[in-house]
Amino acid sequence: MAQLPNGDAKFFPMSPEDYERSSGQLFLRQGFYEQELKRTVQQFGNVAHVQSAYQFRFTPGGKIEQRGINYITLVKSEGRWWIANLSWQDEEKDLALPKEMEK
Repeated sequence: MAQLPNGDAKFFPMSPEDYERSSGQLFLRQGFYEQELKRTVQQFGNVAHVQSAYQFRFTPGGKIEQRGINYITLVKSEGRWWIANLSWQDEEKDLALPKEMEK
């Protein structure tokens, strides 16, 4: 999700290949170091929903550039877990991580 100048949210669907094309070179040039802060998992049978709070830096130990929550839907098939969907929401000016998702 991205926030438009008028404050509205904008959804940009993309494949893993689209994500690599849009961010891969940037990450190669300046680095990308993501740290998980906290995770919650809800599972029912062969479906699981994961919330994973994160923060990232461009250099190890550098300034925290962004925090947010990844929302991951997993399905178990043929003996393994597959990522069915991944969405995330970054913190914004008036949207902080919920206290229960902080480290």
